[in-house]
Formats: sequence, C-alpha cells, structure tokens
Amino acid sequence: MTRDVAPRLGFLKPALIHSTFIPALHGAQSKMSGSDVTSSVYLTDTPKQIKTKINKLVLVLATVKLPSVDTA
Repeated sequence: MTRDVAPRLGFLKPALIHSTFIPALHGAQSKMSGSDVTSSVYLTDTPKQIKTKINKLVLVLATVKLPSVDTA
C-alpha cells in the first residue's frame, strides 16, 4: 500500500531488502549482537566510527561471498 500512496504524497517509493539473514559486519558466519558494538552500524555512531566499520567491512567482503540482494 505504501508503494502506491507514497508518490501521490510526494515521497519516493520505499524499497525493501529481502534476505533470509543480513550478516553482521564480521562476515556471513557471524550474527549482529547488541553487546558487540562493532557488529553493526548504529544511528548514534560518529562519522569516524562509521568510516572505520565500513572500511573493515570492505576487507571482510574481499574474502566472503555474500548472498545476492534484489532491490525493487
């Protein structure tokens, strides 16, 4: 319903990520954990923290094949 109404209200259509599991920043074999602050990017992270986490993720992605993501 939102995809039909959003354009009429002047908003972009929302996109959904369909995945059986979104892996943590440590790779596909790990899980996101609230007790491990390096396992995901939080809205409260500083730009420096986000950059550090994303740079580490690039190293993980170079060695791990993640499932494909279909965006609509």
